[in-house]
Amino acid sequence: MVALMATVIAVGYMGFIYVEGRITFRAEMAVLSCAQLKTQYGPAYSCEQENTRLEYEVAGGIAVVGLIAWLTLSRAAKPKR
Repeated sequence: MVALMATVIAVGYMGFIYVEGRITFRAEMAVLSCAQLKTQYGPAYSCEQENTRLEYEVAGGIAVVGLIAWLTLSRAAKPKR
């Protein structure tokens, strides 16, 4: 039981770190691209930031699926009376 919880937590944490790393990388690239575009087109050029909502939804989905799997498996592992 403890091993299952540790596995679910570890997988959830790895998913979180992966998604956060992607978001950070994309934000840094957006800043660099914006700086380059402002240099090319002038300071009046407005940069629009990418929407990272999908990545947060993926991380939330992983967490919810992990929680449901843990609840289901912990319920199945209980001895029957």
